[in-house]
Amino acid sequence: YDMAGWFAAVGPAGLSSEKVKEIHAGITQAFNNADVKKSMAAQGNTIQIMSPQETAAYFQSELKKYAVIVKNAEMELK
Repeated sequence: YDMAGWFAAVGPAGLSSEKVKEIHAGITQAFNNADVKKSMAAQGNTIQIMSPQETAAYFQSELKKYAVIVKNAEMELK
């Protein structure tokens, strides 16, 4: 299996689109900071900023991928 770690910011369901835009703008600004980029690179991380819509689609694709892995391993989800 091809697996990689990743992280994302998430909020509660029903968060207003304005608040989502505000949070996304703050995260984008932070991760475009030269010191943050340098620190992340030193830890072996690659920064890839996605739009909220791209992030949601990525979450869905990851859920599908891991569902197949769990099914093939005959594991039970509880």
